Amino acid sequence: MKNIKWRFNPGDRTGINDSGIETFRGEMITSLGREICQNSIDAPTPGKDKVKVEFKEFKLKRDQIPGIEGLEESFKEGLAFWSSDYNKVDQAINFFEKGLKVLQQDEISVLRVSDFNTTGLLGSRKYFKSLWLNLITAHGVSEKSGTAGGSYGIGKSAPFACTDLRTVFYSTLDIEGIEASQGVSRLATFANDDGKENSGKGYYGQWAADSPSGNIPTDTQMNLDPEFKRESSGTDIYLIGFRDFENWQEDLIIALLESFVVSIYREKLEIIIGSMVLNSKNLDSILGTYFKSNKKKLEKTYHYYKVLTSEKSITSEHLLEDLGKIEFKFLLGADVLEKNLNLHRQALIVRESGMKIFDKGHFPPIPFAGILTLAEHGVDEFFRLLEPPRHDAWKIDLYEGGKTKTYVKVIRDEVFRFMRNTIIEYGSIPVTDEMDAVGLGDYLPDDFTSIEGKKQKEESIVDTSKSIEVIEISKPKPKNMGGVLHNEGLGDSVLAEFGDGDLEGGSRGDSDKKRKKRMENQGPMKESDSGVEFSKAPRLSTIKERVIPIDISKGEYKIIVGTTQPINWGVLELFLKTEDGQEKATIIDIIKFNGDVVKKADNRLYFTLLEETNNISVTLSLRYKGLCSLGVKIYGSKL
Repeated sequence: MKNIKWRFNPGDRTGINDSGIETFRGEMITSLGREICQNSIDAPTPGKDKVKVEFKEFKLKRDQIPGIEGLEESFKEGLAFWSSDYNKVDQAINFFEKGLKVLQQDEISVLRVSDFNTTGLLGSRKYFKSLWLNLITAHGVSEKSGTAGGSYGIGKSAPFACTDLRTVFYSTLDIEGIEASQGVSRLATFANDDGKENSGKGYYGQWAADSPSGNIPTDTQMNLDPEFKRESSGTDIYLIGFRDFENWQEDLIIALLESFVVSIYREKLEIIIGSMVLNSKNLDSILGTYFKSNKKKLEKTYHYYKVLTSEKSITSEHLLEDLGKIEFKFLLGADVLEKNLNLHRQALIVRESGMKIFDKGHFPPIPFAGILTLAEHGVDEFFRLLEPPRHDAWKIDLYEGGKTKTYVKVIRDEVFRFMRNTIIEYGSIPVTDEMDAVGLGDYLPDDFTSIEGKKQKEESIVDTSKSIEVIEISKPKPKNMGGVLHNEGLGDSVLAEFGDGDLEGGSRGDSDKKRKKRMENQGPMKESDSGVEFSKAPRLSTIKERVIPIDISKGEYKIIVGTTQPINWGVLELFLKTEDGQEKATIIDIIKFNGDVVKKADNRLYFTLLEETNNISVTLSLRYKGLCSLGVKIYGSKL
C-alpha cells in the first residue's frame, strides 16, 4: 500500500534518555530474555503445554529493511536538531551519529525473537484495549489478564535497549488467523519537514483517519528473515541494528537458566538460541556445563535444580484463604549426596508458569534450598499485583487490588512464615542429652573444657549434620557519641558502667594499659534502688559460643560461653537474630547454672561464680518458642 511509511507523531519534546529503555540498560541481554519469555509463556495456545521461544541473529541487506530511507532521514534530522548551537546535547549527538553509521552499512545486524504455541498478539484490528495496542502504541499500559493473556508494561522497552537504532518491528499471526505487522522507533525529538517538533516516537505502518492515533498496522506478516516463514500462531520481534554484544548467546543462556529453570524442567518452555536447543531433556547437561564455568552466577540455580531432581526433596502444600494453593519443595543439606555442595539457605519464588520472581532469604541457620510455587491461578494473580516493572520482588505499596494493604501484608507474611516453619519442622534435630545446635560443634576445638574444669563428656554424634552455617563477622568501627565510646563489636573489651540502662565505654583516648588498670580495679556488683549495678563491666571477647536446643517447643536452650579471660561475676545478654537485625530474647526461667543468679531482667542474667573461670554454662527458657538464632554478649570481671 502506498501509505505505508514512517510517521513520527507530534508531541512534547523528549530527550534521548527514555526512562523505560534506561531501566534495562544495565542488563540488556538478561532483561531481553526474561521479558520476552515471560510474555510468551503467559500466552500459551489453549491445549498446548509447552511454549517455544527462538533467538536468531542474522544479517540483512540495507535495502531489505522496510522504510530504511525514511528512518535514515529521521536520524539525519535528529542529528541536526541536537547539534544546533541553541540545543546542543552531546549524548543525543553520539546516538544519532552512531545510528547513521549503522544505517549506511551494506548489511545490518538483526535479531529475530519468535515464539510458538502461543496465541499471537490478539486485537491487531481493534482501536481500544487489545494486546496489540498495549504492546505497540500504548505507553505505561499493562493488561494483566491472567496466565492466558500475558502482560505488557514497561517490560516492552527491553528490546529497544538492545539496538543501536532503537527500532523494532513486530509481526504476528494470531490464533484467529489474523496477520499484522508494524514498526516502532523510539528516538528523541526532532523537527519535521514543516519545522514542527515531534515526540521522537515513530511508527512504520498504515494511516487511518478514524483511528485515535492514526497509526495502524499492515494486514500482513513481515517476514524479514529469508530462512524463516511463520505458518502457526505466534509473534515475531525483529531488533534492527542489534548491538554488537560480546558472547551474547552465553549471557542469554545463563539469564534464561536463572529465570526459567523451573519452567524448562516442567516442560512449559523450550528455548532455541542459534543452533542450540534448551529443553527438559538436555537441561541437566547444559546447566552442568555452564555451572562449571559460571559457578558464581549459577550457584543458586544449580541448587534449585537439585531440589527439582533429588529423590530426597520434600513437598509441602498450604492453602491461602480464598486465593489458592502454594507449594513448597525443598531439599535439606543433610540429604545432599553431591560432595562439597553446600546449599545456600534460600527459596526461589516462582509463578504458576515457573518463571522466577525473586530469591527469598533470612531463614533459620539450616542448610537447604527450596522452590515456592504459586500453584493456582488465584494466588498467582494476587501476587502479580505486588510485582514492580522488573518482576523481581513483592512490594506491598504497589498493590492496587480490591483488598486492603493490611490484608496484603498478612498474606505475604503468611507465605514467608509457612516456608520458615516448614524448614524448622523438617530441619530440626531431635535433642537427647546434649547436642549441638545446627552442627556448630563440628567447628569448635576439641580441648574445650567444662565449667568445673574437667574434660567434658563425649557428646552423642549423629551420622550426618543437619545444618551448618559459618558466619564471618566484621569488626565495626567505634562511633564517637558525645565523648563516650560505644562499641558492640566482638573481640573488643569495653570498660562500661552497667546498671539497668545501656553500656557506656571509656574515653576514646584510653590506652590498653589504662584499660587494663581500670579492669583490675573493678568493684563488685551491688544492689541499688534501680536494681543490680556493677561499678564497671567490660565487654569480654569470646573463644567459643555454643547454643544447644533442649526443647524448642518450650523455648529451652543450653548456652556455653568461653571467654578469653577468667571472671567471677558478670552479665549475660541474649538476642534473637531476626530478618531486620536483632531483638531482645526475654529470659523466663533459669533451669541450671554453674554459678549464683543475682538477678534476671528481660534479656540479661546478672551472676556471680564460686571461682574464677573462663567458662559459663546456663540452661534456661525463653519467651520465644521454636527454633531460633541466638546472639550472646557477656560482660564481667574479677573481684
